[in-house]
Amino acid sequence: MNPDCAAALELSRELLAAAERGDAGVIEILNARRLELLKLVRSASATMSNADRVMIEEISHLNDTAIGYLDHFLRAAARKLDTASVGRRALAAYGSTS
Repeated sequence: MNPDCAAALELSRELLAAAERGDAGVIEILNARRLELLKLVRSASATMSNADRVMIEEISHLNDTAIGYLDHFLRAAARKLDTASVGRRALAAYGSTS
């Protein structure tokens, strides 16, 4: 088992927790660290052990889940901006008619 792969998996778990909280700053830092570890894993050897393959699959699954959380936060923020924009337009249109 490659220790860099195990460390990348742990970072993926932390990244998922940060995504659940919507903490973009932490996500950016963790993702950069994880990328470096995965590059080390890839360059370590031409063949990968079965345990490492399982960890890579779990990293991929955690990554997909984190992307889903981030997409949810992005869509929620876009809805809030749309709502605020509608409110500003309504205020501009009807605010001067009193």
